Order: sequence, then C-alpha cells, then structure tokens
Amino acid sequence: MKRFLIAAVASALVMGACDMRPVSGVEVYYIDGSGKAGPLQAVVLQIEESDIAGIASAMSAPPPGSHLVSAVEDVYCEGFALDGADLTLSLSAAYAELNGLDRTLADACIVMTFTALPWVDRVRVEVDGGMETGYMDADYFLLDDTITPVVAEYDIQYISELTSELVSERRQFIIRDGVSLERCLFDEMLKAAAGSGMIPVVPPKTRLISSSLSGGTLTLVLSQDFADGEPSDPRLAAMYIRGLAESFFAIEGIERIKLQAPELRFYGGVAVPEYLTPDNLP
Repeated sequence: MKRFLIAAVASALVMGACDMRPVSGVEVYYIDGSGKAGPLQAVVLQIEESDIAGIASAMSAPPPGSHLVSAVEDVYCEGFALDGADLTLSLSAAYAELNGLDRTLADACIVMTFTALPWVDRVRVEVDGGMETGYMDADYFLLDDTITPVVAEYDIQYISELTSELVSERRQFIIRDGVSLERCLFDEMLKAAAGSGMIPVVPPKTRLISSSLSGGTLTLVLSQDFADGEPSDPRLAAMYIRGLAESFFAIEGIERIKLQAPELRFYGGVAVPEYLTPDNLP
C-alpha cells in the first residue's frame, strides 16, 4: 500500500468561546502498515487537545519502530475553522489527488483523530476554498480493530467540464461496519474525482437522509441541499439525475430507483419519473 504522511502548517484562528481543555493525551489514528487495508489503530500522544496544528503534525510521525503508517502524504493543513461542534480543515491540493481506498483511509484517520476531541462531532475537508467532503463523523468508519474491512469497487459517474458528458471513475472504498453499501456509495459520490475537470453529480452538502432496498426498488431520501443545488441548465440537470441513477444501477439487484427530495418533480426544468429505470433516464 502506498504510504501517506500528513504535515500541518495550521493558520492561527480564533476558536471562539468553545471549551477546549488541555488533556494529558490525544488519540492519533494511523493505519496498520502490515496489510493493504488494515484497520485503524490509535496511539495516545502527549498533545493539548486545543493544538490543532500539533495534532495534525503528529499524524506525520507514527511511533518509531512500530508497524503503523500515516494516512496522507505531503498534505498540509493550511487552516481550520470551528462552527459549533463542526470542524473544517483546509488542506493543501495534494489531498485532492488521493482517491479510492487511499482517500477513504485518509479520511478515516483524520475524522477518527479529530472527533476523539470532546468539542468536535464532525469534520469536513476543503481544498482551495472548495468543499472536498461533506461533514463526516466517527460512525462513517470501521471502529472494531478485530474486523477486516470489506472493500468495494464501483464506477462513480461525474460530468466532464470539457465535453459536458458523463464520465466514470473506478473507485475503491470501504463498506463501513453496520453501514449499507448504498450509503457508502453515496458518500463516495460526494467526493471530488481523482481526475481534473470532473464535476460530481450530487450538489455539495447534499445528505442522504435514508435509503432502503426492497424488491429491486431503491428509495433514496435526499436533503433540501439537492434541490438547492439544481443546475439552471436543463441538460446539466438531466446529467445529474442520470449520473446519480447510473452509479446506483451498478449495484446488483437494483432495478428501479425512487428519488425523494423537496421540489424534485421538475429538477432544473427536467421531469423526473417517479421510478427511474435504466430505460427512462432523462
């Protein structure tokens, strides 16, 4: 497995009135270097929990002589911001180059490290001011070190900025313990593509409120953010719907998809069938 390191040069920001008490140690998460997709392991290091720069920097240096490795390489924390219990990390462009399983493992180590702090519930990552991930919490990732992660591989649909056509990117990701394949796939669709000039077909900040699969019908309940992010160009809106559906139709057993979201009957001027099938996509 390619080894990744993280180095941090965090900007000094006013953290507001949050209660960040110094503690005797912070759990910093690393990857088990003995296997390609080893489980996460935490090491308690003597760092104050208010020291975001110190915590991020510590992720670059696993304990000497251990079998642990860090999660990202040449990625710098350029700043951070706190909104209530939501932490946003501003990372350098090298983060955006991570993809597939490497990205999943990097996200897992970052999220598990920072949500271990009592004042952080969720973490998201942005690069150059643009959102790379939605908010992620500890439930996103496998926590039981005795379980071997299950790795899935699927094509994620994106829109090419060059051709304005759908293009696919092969993606590996971990099926998190107790989380459905459909939800894990949706979370991958929110992430930026490894290739340049590729637009996700899910608007930023969209949340999957619930999903269910019964009798070949997959029902996806999406947040208001999906409607708020609808394109004004009907052709582009059609590709959003088509790309979303085609990504899920790759899962065996899904024959129809029912999308539920506010103001979805007409999306960007495009009529959305009650049940999407491979034959009636816009």
